[in-house]
Amino acid sequence: MSCVLTQGFTLGCKEDIGGIKSVRFARYSDYVALGAVATTGQIASFATPTAVFRKYELTKEESMFSDDPTAGNRNGSLHYVPSLTFVLRKLDVAKRNEMQLLAKNRVVAIIETNEATPSYWVAGYANGLDFATGTGATGTAFADLNGYTMSFNGLEPNPMLAVPVALLASITA
Repeated sequence: MSCVLTQGFTLGCKEDIGGIKSVRFARYSDYVALGAVATTGQIASFATPTAVFRKYELTKEESMFSDDPTAGNRNGSLHYVPSLTFVLRKLDVAKRNEMQLLAKNRVVAIIETNEATPSYWVAGYANGLDFATGTGATGTAFADLNGYTMSFNGLEPNPMLAVPVALLASITA
């Protein structure tokens, strides 16, 4: 059998934290032009690093990312469904215009986790992410969200890839 398991895992320390701290977006075509070189499970380098990603800082406990494996048991297939939902607070013209551009483009996202030592993951690296749904709203009560909620989904042949922190500065504007 070609799919031999290679290792086991212990529980480890209780230091995991949910949610995401930030997300960086680039148009899919700009990401492809970077010439990402991937090794097993991560981006090793970019052939032509250029600042094409834009960073969006996010509020705690409002945004999330998942990368769900999906099996087609009848056909023997396996693919992954990356899904990103993020919240930007405060309705304003600059955010309105940027959210419209995000919705119109196929994008790639780099997600930063909330851990003490964050990890970074690229989603949509093979096929891009497409806008799924969103809202721009004021809410009703004083404590309600005044801002934007945007969701993106994709279909990928493999799970998300890690991005070493050392590579981020050269590709983030």
